[in-house]
Formats: sequence, structure tokens, C-alpha cells
Amino acid sequence: MIEKLKNISVLNLIIAAVFIEGIIFGFSYFTSESLAETFKYAARYSGRLAWLLYFLNFSLFIFKYEEKSLRNLLIFFAFTHYIHLYFLFMNVRTNAVELIPYKLAGGALAYLMILILPILYNNLQKFLSVYFYYLGIVIIMTYLARIRGEFEGAEPSIFHYVGLISVATLVIIHVFKKYFFSSKL
Repeated sequence: MIEKLKNISVLNLIIAAVFIEGIIFGFSYFTSESLAETFKYAARYSGRLAWLLYFLNFSLFIFKYEEKSLRNLLIFFAFTHYIHLYFLFMNVRTNAVELIPYKLAGGALAYLMILILPILYNNLQKFLSVYFYYLGIVIIMTYLARIRGEFEGAEPSIFHYVGLISVATLVIIHVFKKYFFSSKL
């Protein structure tokens, strides 16, 4: 199935991203009591989709799938993040979430990297390890903060533990594969 990604057009990737994020928004809307709660849950579930897409992208990168499949999945990841960022902005706005600038800096850089990588993909391929490591660190730090209860309005859940362990595992696998076993593979 992953190999079929290379044959999907960018337009279809955009349509798929809008469709899936639309389902997330619709589910959030119909299970919420207010618009503020809708955006809170849309941001949450869109973030969980982002974790899944990061996991798939990094797995493709680690296990050397066809390059165009990885590029297309990175494009899909970026377009879902444009929508996820909108949900986050609306959550902050409608729920009057207090932002702490120094805590936002690392995440802002991660978003910027996600959003521009597909545009600069051909020039940045040699930096994909740095890209995935940095995003992994941001995700790990985010889940650690959620587990410690440092996010207003979001209780720690089993998902945060699963997300933390899965991302840390991918980073460790890649480090070992790239730096310790590269000559044997």
C-alpha cells in the first residue's frame, strides 16, 4: 500500500488531507457542546493524526521505502499540519489559552520545518535525519509535558504514553541503524 503513495498527485493529497481533517472537525463538532470545545477536540485529534503521520514518515525513512512515496507522505503530513495549525489557533482563541512564548519557540520551529519541507525537499534530503530527530524531540517533550499535567485543559492519557514510547523507539532504532549498523546493512 505504501508503494502506491508514489502515484498520488499533490492535488489528491491535499484533497485527502482536507477530507480527513474535515472528518476530525465534524466528529469534534457533533460531540461537543460549544464551538470552543469543538476546536479543543479538533486540535487534539488532529494532533493525534499528526503523531501517526510522523510515525509513518519516519518509519518510511528508516526502512528505506521508495523516495517518492516518502515525499508524498511528507506533503500529506504538511497539509494536515496547515489545518492542524488552524485548529490550534482557533483553540487558543476560543478557549483563551494562555501562551508562554519560550515554550512555543521549539514547537514553532518544528511547525515551520513541517510546513516548508515539501517545498524545499529536493534541497534538504540530506537533512532528513535532523528533521526527524528534531520533530521527535519536540513530540517527546510535548508528551512528557502532557503526562506531567502541564497543559491546561488536557488530561494525561494512555495515548501520551504510547506516543512517547513509539517516537522514542523510532529515534533509537534510527540512531542504531544509521550509526552502529550502517556498514552491515
